[in-house]
Amino acid sequence: MENKTGYRLLNNICPIEGYTIEVYKSLKKLTLMKYFLNIILVIVAINPSLRAQSVVRVSQIINVTLAGPGSLVSFELKGFLPRDIPNRQRVIDIRFYGAKIQKIHSDKSDYYQYKFDGQSNYILNNSIVIEYDLELYDFDLSIAQNKSVKLSEDRIDLKKYIKASSFERKDHKRILEVIPQINGVSEFETLKNIFDYVVSNLEYDNGINENIGAVKALKKGRGDCTEFSDLMVTLCRAKGIPSRVVTGSIAKTAKNPNHNWVEVYINKYGWLPFDPTFADSKSASFEDIPNKYIYLNRERTDSSLGSSVFKYNWRTSSMDTRVFVESTYQCDKSFNKLLRQASEYYHKEDYPKAIELLNYLLTIDNLNVRCITFKAMIFAREGNFKDANQFFQIALRNSNHDYEIMTASYSYANYLSLIGDYEGSVKYLRTAIDYGFDNFEHLKEDKDLADLRKTEIYKEFLDEINLN
Repeated sequence: MENKTGYRLLNNICPIEGYTIEVYKSLKKLTLMKYFLNIILVIVAINPSLRAQSVVRVSQIINVTLAGPGSLVSFELKGFLPRDIPNRQRVIDIRFYGAKIQKIHSDKSDYYQYKFDGQSNYILNNSIVIEYDLELYDFDLSIAQNKSVKLSEDRIDLKKYIKASSFERKDHKRILEVIPQINGVSEFETLKNIFDYVVSNLEYDNGINENIGAVKALKKGRGDCTEFSDLMVTLCRAKGIPSRVVTGSIAKTAKNPNHNWVEVYINKYGWLPFDPTFADSKSASFEDIPNKYIYLNRERTDSSLGSSVFKYNWRTSSMDTRVFVESTYQCDKSFNKLLRQASEYYHKEDYPKAIELLNYLLTIDNLNVRCITFKAMIFAREGNFKDANQFFQIALRNSNHDYEIMTASYSYANYLSLIGDYEGSVKYLRTAIDYGFDNFEHLKEDKDLADLRKTEIYKEFLDEINLN
């Protein structure tokens, strides 16, 4: 038996058009593959309220392949899951498909863990799907400056964030030589000068395949996002400014979506994000950063994953058998654009074109409540009430946050009005209002509610919500 442990940052992006379609088709079958595992993580960021600014879909595909005559005796994979962070992101839902995946929660981070012991927890058609529904919030210094209250969610042990570490050696002589060159009349000005110093004195180099730390990065004058972040944090801590390196990913197709950036504690605002790496490429500044960050870990290293996004270990039946792990990513921002196009066809009553687009979108995300609801309403308007009701039940069952519940409930109220169930229609209108519906002018114009508006129960409903 041979034991190996592998660590790898997920750094290979490969957009694969239509791949997700095959993934969902594959969930219908159950097979055991002796030499190959596909692990697919689908990160879905959707925009359920005006507070969320970013709408993306990212698919992370991790392929685990055996090469050699032996078999896989055991395989374990552990990686970060996103978690709620005020002013940064909200996790609406996390779903697992294809195998038994354990969700692990700790004070600092959340994780997923998959274990295969050679006898149980086989993969459904060789694919594990982990879906995240996320709201990503636009947040940086410029936004914080426009708020009247401090936006920090914690101030736990700030002394920890001015200490030296193996990657942030603030007491090293090379750092001590630099510190006198960086000054400011205030902590805020000092921070700005540190940021500018890092951007000016490091050149981006994506060819560094190891964590070299701030000191070596400064000596070499180059580094990737990890070195940019390490150096900024090191200089901040040397000046007594609490700071930390964040590990996460960028919700954008790129060769390497995994990314490090910096958070600094400013007394007036709390913890604020800064990205010297993106500033080096002119895609961010001291005040403004793009809204495309997915937070996974707010510490430089993790007790179980180290500096990586995931960790895996394996055991095979033969020393001549090797396990290879590769990852690819796909980021698709076209989903919501196509959904808006389908919505336009729907409102123009061009139902064949709307259905064609909705069917395509449902092959990508077969539980997208907005797509299902649109399709259900088209069936209802065409008099196909049986199929409409079936689709509405799917939408209602899979509505997991306020916007989805509001949308599905309002549309179901329309359907119930069309079939003459006026009491039920009012009931679901109340639910829609409870979950955020406030377009009351539309109630007066919605043609699907025309018959409901003639009823006494509707007039009582209007009195109830003070619209009469």
